[in-house]
Amino acid sequence: GLAMTILALSAARFLWLLTIPLSLTAHYFSVVMETLDETPTRTVWPELIVWLLFLAGVMFWVDAARTAIPLNMHQTVEKHRYPTSICSIMKEVSLRGRMFNPYGWGGYLIFCLYPDYQVFVDGRTVLHGAALLRDHYTILHENPGWQKLVDERYQFDFMMLPKEYGSMDTLPNESWILLFENHNSSLYLRRNRANESNL
Repeated sequence: GLAMTILALSAARFLWLLTIPLSLTAHYFSVVMETLDETPTRTVWPELIVWLLFLAGVMFWVDAARTAIPLNMHQTVEKHRYPTSICSIMKEVSLRGRMFNPYGWGGYLIFCLYPDYQVFVDGRTVLHGAALLRDHYTILHENPGWQKLVDERYQFDFMMLPKEYGSMDTLPNESWILLFENHNSSLYLRRNRANESNL
């Protein structure tokens, strides 16, 4: 029961697990009441007080978690964390070709841009595999070999980049054009003949 309570309080999606300790509690008290009838000298008050203190602690914990951690049960999008402006632009201009995007934005981009655009990577790490994730971080943090991945292996036509410490947010001016940037993101187009329709 304690294990299920701790797991239930660890994340909103596990709250249904509270039914297990509650059912155990109900069963416990039904057994206590039956044995109380058989042994009149026995008192239930100490056990009842312990269980009430335990449940009060659980309720306090639930309330503290509810006020301290936004559960986001309505699936509202925290727009300051995502490239909302870039998504609006991409819907209007209909870019074609291969897109690079950061791992953390993949799900949002699918939500906004599917089926017109295909993301490079998203949160489904099991499907993508370790090699693709390594390439993603190599590009994003400009580790050795990132330029070869961008130009030769994946041949991106446009790149969406986050403006964060430790992440690439600029590309070589001679081969890329900055289409848009704001406080959290930038969008670059490759300058070459194959990308003429986008340019």
